[in-house]
Amino acid sequence: MVYELKGRNVLVTGGSRGLGALICDKFAKEGANVIVNYVSSAAAAEDIAKTIAGEYGVKAFAVKGDMGVEADCVRLVEETIEKLGGVDVIVSNAGWTRFSAIPDLHATTTEDWDTCFAVNVKAQNYLLRTALATFNANPEGGAFIMTSSIAGVGVSGSSLPYCATKAAQLQVMRVFAATQGPKVRCNAVCPGLLLTEWGQKFPEATIKFLEERASLKKVTDLDDCAQSFVDIARNSSMTGQKIVVDSGLCQVIAIKMVTSVDEKVSPEPTVMDSKDDYEETATGVIEAPVERTAADKALIWKQDLRIVPLSAGIYLLCYLDRSNIGNAKTLNSNVHHDLLSDTNMTSYQFTIALMVFLVAYAVFEVPSNYLLKKFSPSKWIAFLMFSWGAVTIGLGGAQSYASVTAVRFLLGVFEAGLFPGLVYYLTFWYRTEERSMRVAIILASATLAGAFGGALAYGIGHMDQAGGLSAWRWLFIIEGIPSVLSSVAVFFYLPDYPETVKWLTVEERALAVERLRVDGSHGHSEGLTWAVAKHTLTDWRLYAHFAIYFGISVPFSSLSLFTPSITAGLGYENLEAQLMTVSPYAVAYVVTIFVSWSADRYNARGLHTAVTAVIGACAFMASALLPATAYQKRYGCLIVACSGSFATIPPLLGWLSSNVESTAATGLAIALNISFGAPGQITGVWIYTADEAKKGYPTGHWVNAGMLFFVAVGAVALALYYRMLNHRILKTGAVGGQPVKKLYSY
Repeated sequence: MVYELKGRNVLVTGGSRGLGALICDKFAKEGANVIVNYVSSAAAAEDIAKTIAGEYGVKAFAVKGDMGVEADCVRLVEETIEKLGGVDVIVSNAGWTRFSAIPDLHATTTEDWDTCFAVNVKAQNYLLRTALATFNANPEGGAFIMTSSIAGVGVSGSSLPYCATKAAQLQVMRVFAATQGPKVRCNAVCPGLLLTEWGQKFPEATIKFLEERASLKKVTDLDDCAQSFVDIARNSSMTGQKIVVDSGLCQVIAIKMVTSVDEKVSPEPTVMDSKDDYEETATGVIEAPVERTAADKALIWKQDLRIVPLSAGIYLLCYLDRSNIGNAKTLNSNVHHDLLSDTNMTSYQFTIALMVFLVAYAVFEVPSNYLLKKFSPSKWIAFLMFSWGAVTIGLGGAQSYASVTAVRFLLGVFEAGLFPGLVYYLTFWYRTEERSMRVAIILASATLAGAFGGALAYGIGHMDQAGGLSAWRWLFIIEGIPSVLSSVAVFFYLPDYPETVKWLTVEERALAVERLRVDGSHGHSEGLTWAVAKHTLTDWRLYAHFAIYFGISVPFSSLSLFTPSITAGLGYENLEAQLMTVSPYAVAYVVTIFVSWSADRYNARGLHTAVTAVIGACAFMASALLPATAYQKRYGCLIVACSGSFATIPPLLGWLSSNVESTAATGLAIALNISFGAPGQITGVWIYTADEAKKGYPTGHWVNAGMLFFVAVGAVALALYYRMLNHRILKTGAVGGQPVKKLYSY
């Protein structure tokens, strides 16, 4: 007799994402009321509950609860009975793991073992014990279904504790079925690798390996796996059984183990783990583990001390040498010893000189990232640094418009590869969720460069005619020398890849490589292939990111190059105008760091992008509307505009990198993104014209306001689009008929 599910009450633990979310949808489609349990992904759980309630006309609620805590397990069942009026089926889908190599007996801690045992084994007892009376009171009894794993069937999985506890879970299932009476049916589903957001963390080569090894020549279909839970619940004559849904992968492995005990049947000790990690993150990629071990934290801190300050310092010097031409334009202009006077340049020609830098910048970004991988980060970045430093010094000797333009073009060639190169470089050392804040620290050094640049220009301005040279020439010479000298230190001190450095111990190198095994780039991995490049270039979703970055590039460029001119138009003259550029950049630095931290903390980069863009746009609007003589108010607007504009960029870049589907394409996607920003930067050099200085530069302010509003609208629209895609993925396991790759960050 079939156990009808219409009107039944179902509890699904770990139901907010991946397999759990699809199980919720399957039961609701049968007419069952559903409790969607979650630990941290409240928004995703609420979305699932609201969707299935509206689509199928059932009751559905999202309920928080940690299956590693006895009290939460008990409360979850009790709340299910209270909200739905009973409980007929429990799908114990939540699980926990800690990535580590199974043969390494030192890889996991006592705490790891305890957590794994609590969630994967003890929770089964707490859940059924609390529901038992209700099951026994139901005329047709109840069903308790565990999500186990093929890791519990053989020697495989993401860690030794996971493998052991999944095997123990299966034994608990058999004991429940044999001892708890005729009103309790207890079974387990053992999936193979599922292409959920977690499963997509494995390299493409690993997934291909599993497809080829499986009897059916494919990985487990997510929809088929979810449907098996419904089929088991409906079958009133089945109990004490483990149902393996793995496309025949276990069968092949079992044969291999029997026929050749020496043959390696799995490419890595962790590839056979099919279980979604219990901890969820709002980025849409379920990380395992979310909490870092003491060894992880110590390693990351050691890497940070070596990599982050040095990278930030390199970018600070790069940005200082790029933007100092804005200071040179106004430095000692009251006595006609400025750049334009000494080289007989017009304001129009000055703008052309700025533009050719950006043209070179756009053209050479992508090939530079390719060369970084070819020659190694330390060699290539040191070469770029020495070159742009030498070119900056050479700019101090420019005598004409032609020479200034030519030297600025060369500066664009050599500086083009640095920022995309640094972002790409971080993928060799940090996982996805660890990169965004570090990118922000590096990028925020541009605002520090602006602050230091203003202060340095103020000091160097007093050197006018020292040695017969105008102060602007000394500015280029003095600010170019540190880049040349520092390039030597970068060549010897910047670490290339974790697998090759000597300052990590053998154990630390092994941990660093293992941490990035499924979520990072590798020093010895294959470079960019045409297939990956073609996929990236034809992924039209990424072009929405590029368009938004084009929008933010306009205010970014104009503020970088024209802040001294803007402050000069606020009633400040000569050297004082240089000094007044410090505050906008200093405040922007603090705001940028805070916004980046918040975007990572709350996993909401799209929202942070939109909010900061709106703040910056409003500040530009206010400055445009205020009278030209309202100097103090417009100076305050400049500070807010700088903060909003600069703080928008780190979450925007982090958002892009988290939504690139292949780590092999990361360098290309980042370089393309910044290249698309180049036309925006070119636009930015034209909007603050000298003839509007006395009017307060209204055109520049209005254009920047418009671009920032465009960024905000684009970010909101893209976030909503990703949210829609995620819902489709969670429901069907595919988008546009293609298997799911991963959930998207929004």
